[in-house]
Amino acid sequence: MSKADKKQRREAKRKAKRQEIRRRDSVSPVKRLADAPGMVECWASTNFDELGQISLYVYKQGAGLAGVAAFLVDRGVVGLKDAYVHMDVDREELRDMLDQAAARMISMQRIGVEEVRRWVAGGVRWAHDNGMRLPKDWHKPASFVGGVGDWASADVSRFTREFAGHPEDLRQRLIAEPFDSYVRRSDVQFTFSTDAPYLDQHSGQYRDGDLYDDDDDDDADEPDEAELDELMDFVPPEEIARLSDHFVSVGADLTVETTRWLKAHDEAPSPELPEAWMALAMIRAMAAATIPSGDMAEVSKFSNDMLLDVIERFEPERREEFVRAIDQVKAHMEAEPRCIEQLAQRWRTGQAAAPQDAPAELPQL
Repeated sequence: MSKADKKQRREAKRKAKRQEIRRRDSVSPVKRLADAPGMVECWASTNFDELGQISLYVYKQGAGLAGVAAFLVDRGVVGLKDAYVHMDVDREELRDMLDQAAARMISMQRIGVEEVRRWVAGGVRWAHDNGMRLPKDWHKPASFVGGVGDWASADVSRFTREFAGHPEDLRQRLIAEPFDSYVRRSDVQFTFSTDAPYLDQHSGQYRDGDLYDDDDDDDADEPDEAELDELMDFVPPEEIARLSDHFVSVGADLTVETTRWLKAHDEAPSPELPEAWMALAMIRAMAAATIPSGDMAEVSKFSNDMLLDVIERFEPERREEFVRAIDQVKAHMEAEPRCIEQLAQRWRTGQAAAPQDAPAELPQL
């Protein structure tokens, strides 16, 4: 073999070795740890029936690496609520995580890998079946337990069709159906709270408290907590006082119109129709006044959140009937858009009408 051939062979070997190193280095630490043989230790919270959620930790060591895959599975329509990986976690840090859970009165116990797989698979299926967005890259933490297999046939017997939490959480997770129609579904039980923390799907960070609380230095000019509670967390009290009498009249007149329309369609009108019409009219006026730009998307979003809050605060013994009245009003508005025009005209002709630059149409609530 000539020197040139030997040199060429040595160069080819060096090139192949460099390519192998690049291939090895291009594999993420998460994948290297997931694929490596090693010790796996699984923990789960024990109060699923009480809290409606289960927290799962999977600690793995292998290939000189260590990390924790964490999952949060909700029994409601959200299903698999969160999933992520923390790398470079030693056993002391794992113990700290378990101690933090105990400090929050969450008891943790050891479980097997297969049980983790069943919980995650069930959460994935339930989220999918109910039109919810799955956590980004959830397959990566799932790889710590070898994946979840055929999640489409997973057991979902411990899940239920309910949602409890911040309305914005539901809005951001929904991918199969618009929020406005989803919250009117009778097969899902909704319990909304604007104080509930939620995972912002855009930033990937958890947010606490009210969606409209931006925690800046202007809080001195904001109403105090008691006032916010009185005003459904959104509406200045002077605005309610200023418009209340006017919208009582508007609600009464439009109730007559809706009652006529319902009877023509052989449907019994709800006794809460006047309250429903007045609530929608006031919400729309407050939304228009609060968002001077007139951006209909923002106005609709604001109005929807206000309506959910009104429903939540309505007297429990009247709430179901009030929701039925809201649905009747919406159906009438969709069937006879002239009701919208009539309401807009009354804003402008009443003594306490809405601002002159308010849009002439109501948003889709």
